[in-house]
Amino acid sequence: MKHKTAIIVLSIVLAASVGLNLGGIGMMALVRMRARRHLEEPGQPLVRRLKLTEDQRDDLRIARKELGKATGPLREEMGNKRREIVELLMADQLDSARRDSLFTEIARLQTEMELLVFDKLFEAKTVLNPEQQEHLLQMIQKEFHHMPGPLMQGPHNGHPGPGRTIDKKCNQERSER
Repeated sequence: MKHKTAIIVLSIVLAASVGLNLGGIGMMALVRMRARRHLEEPGQPLVRRLKLTEDQRDDLRIARKELGKATGPLREEMGNKRREIVELLMADQLDSARRDSLFTEIARLQTEMELLVFDKLFEAKTVLNPEQQEHLLQMIQKEFHHMPGPLMQGPHNGHPGPGRTIDKKCNQERSER
C-alpha cells in the first residue's frame, strides 16, 4: 500500500514538474516571439500609428529627451521618499507626522511630473498635423479612459488621483477670470 501511494505521489510531482517546465518554455517562446516581432517592426507604436515623418520623429525624440531630463530628478526624489516610507513601515513606532509629510510630498512630486508631461505633450503636438493630432487624442482617450467604481469618484466622476489638484487649480483659475 505504501509503495502504491509513493508511486501516485511521485507521478503527481512528475506531472506538475512537466507542466511547470512546459509553462516556462511557453513563456520564454512568447517573450522571444514578441522581441522578434519588435525587431521586424521597428519603431514605437505611437510613431507607427501616427505615420510620422522623419522630421516629426526627430522633434518628438528631442521632446522625449527633454522630458526625461526634467522628470529624472522628480523620479529620483519620489524613489527616495518611497524608501523612507518603507523605513517608516519597518519601524516599531508609527511617526504619523512624517508619514503624512512623505505622502504629501510624493503627491506633490507626482502632480509636478504629470504637469511636466502634460505641458511637453501639449508642446509636442504642435509638430503634428490636424489629422495626427486627432488620432493622438483618440489614442490618449482610449488609453486613459476608465470606469470609476462607486467608491472612487474623483473630480467630475473621474480618477481620484493627483489630477484632482490640477482640476482644483484649473477651476480656481476659471473662477478668478
